[in-house]
Amino acid sequence: MPLDDFSPKSFFLDTFVGNTLLLVVPASCHGQAEDLPAFGQVLDELKSAGVRGLLLFSAREHSLSFLPPVLEHHAIPWQIMAESLSARDLVLAQRKQASSWLAVALSCQDDSHFYQQVVEAGRSLLPRRVVFLDGHGGVRQREGGVISTVNPRRLAALLTEESLRRDLLTAILNLLQAGIDSISLCRMADLAGELFTYEGQGSYFSKHHYCQVRRLGIDDFPAMESLVKRGEQEGFLLPRKEEALLEMMLSGYGAFMAEDRMAGVCALLTRPYVSEKAGEVVGLYTLTRFQGEGVAGRLLHTLRREGRKKGLNYLFACTRTPGVVDFFRHHGFRLCEPGQLPASKWQGYDQERKKQLHCLRLDLEDGYGRDG
Repeated sequence: MPLDDFSPKSFFLDTFVGNTLLLVVPASCHGQAEDLPAFGQVLDELKSAGVRGLLLFSAREHSLSFLPPVLEHHAIPWQIMAESLSARDLVLAQRKQASSWLAVALSCQDDSHFYQQVVEAGRSLLPRRVVFLDGHGGVRQREGGVISTVNPRRLAALLTEESLRRDLLTAILNLLQAGIDSISLCRMADLAGELFTYEGQGSYFSKHHYCQVRRLGIDDFPAMESLVKRGEQEGFLLPRKEEALLEMMLSGYGAFMAEDRMAGVCALLTRPYVSEKAGEVVGLYTLTRFQGEGVAGRLLHTLRREGRKKGLNYLFACTRTPGVVDFFRHHGFRLCEPGQLPASKWQGYDQERKKQLHCLRLDLEDGYGRDG
């Protein structure tokens, strides 16, 4: 059966529909003229998809010079509110508007007070997703690269190092502690990439960013297909025909960051190897953004546990990539000959392709195969 086309943007828009997105634009956003058309397009796409929005921005001269014209052009009502802002005021103001979006300029004494107001609003309203737009984008490592995912412990450590944006990072930490578990920090120019792509473009903050792994259901299949195709394009995965892809989906597992971020996928194929009581690990792929976060290891740990539950004798994997071989060996697999794998694996298999493969096997009765 044909599989539906899937785009990451559609997937993420669907996860936002019916929820309220809180966009925070502090004075440090430094909105550039060249960034505004793309920013306006994101607003249009969110509105058209049925996403509700609340945009809080600083009523500084610079912000008032570039944001209101964009908001008006995209039919988003806005108003200035005094320092005594309350969640009640925000809800009433939004209910009075015909639009599902409302922008509010906060007249605050300074940046610190602005962030206090944002935190108070977030604590009271508890939106599902918050995005801070800052001119410097996500938080960075000492080496210069953006830190993709951050939990509260790591954020607390960053607060001892980052003095320039302490108020902003403190606000994010306070919102996490208040119960908002999906917060992003990026530049205005990177908003579409942060919201609508798997890799993201800034830093993603969550109390539960060390991922949860579960079996995939039918509603997860489009996302899995997208990740597998990406892995094939990047050369990490071997190309699969539709039938093999479908088989993989029906045996698939996903690693999720918070509720809406599929960070990696894999599958445990057992149906072709019932007589050997074996399981094949296929399609193991994690997004670049989440590499180094232990996502692939958690997926493999789950497959090992599931293999033992199913009473399998061993798991195996085949790959052409030396780095993948190193990963599997690190997790207890050993290199083996093709003859040590199920004969059904090689029925009709291209012999030239077979010669390029490294075969690995994990005997589940070994100590390495036991959950520790």
